[in-house]
Amino acid sequence: METIDAKGLACPTPIIKAKKALRSNSEIAVEVDDEEAAENLEKMAQQLQYDFAKEDLGSGITKVTIKKTAPTTASAADYNGSSITNMMSVTQTAEESTVQKIEPALVNNIRLSDGYIVAIGTNVMGHGDDQLGKILIKSFIYSLTEQDVLPQYVLFYNGGIKLLLADSESVPDLKKLASLGVQILACGTCVDYYNVKGQLQVGEITNLYHILELMRTAQRVVRP
Repeated sequence: METIDAKGLACPTPIIKAKKALRSNSEIAVEVDDEEAAENLEKMAQQLQYDFAKEDLGSGITKVTIKKTAPTTASAADYNGSSITNMMSVTQTAEESTVQKIEPALVNNIRLSDGYIVAIGTNVMGHGDDQLGKILIKSFIYSLTEQDVLPQYVLFYNGGIKLLLADSESVPDLKKLASLGVQILACGTCVDYYNVKGQLQVGEITNLYHILELMRTAQRVVRP
């Protein structure tokens, strides 16, 4: 059984490490020093219908043991789909079927999902405090790299272009997504407006018409 030391790690890193370990292990233990992290691990195990147990190790440390069982498709889709819906805006297109085709993200296979697009129009996530927003968008992009179902495209426009520049902490994660087959596209008008042509560290420049067509025909568009 693999034991993961996730003490001191901020959300969602303990969950990501656990899911990654479950790709190659039937049983894992995760040690955390945050009650919310322990609860999130418990929820993940419950919603995937895996066995779990919690043990108080003292000094504020909790060990969560998770053991694989065969989950139902519905439970897996509920966990992954509901998590995405609660955290960010998910838009379905008018051309989409009345039954949305959401691929359940389990823990064994990494694959691209046709018709799944992430559109990023700013270098922060959410409204309120921009410093917090920068932390959230960095965590969001990192979390994308650890998903089992990856978007076909990640589109950048307006202030989102800044995430593709050399001083962006998200560049390594975006390069990883590109290496996994995700197409990273940047709005050419936005690149010209910010005068950063030739400075993009990852991705290709496209036009707004192409971005519109991709979003219009997408099965679902996620906007953090």
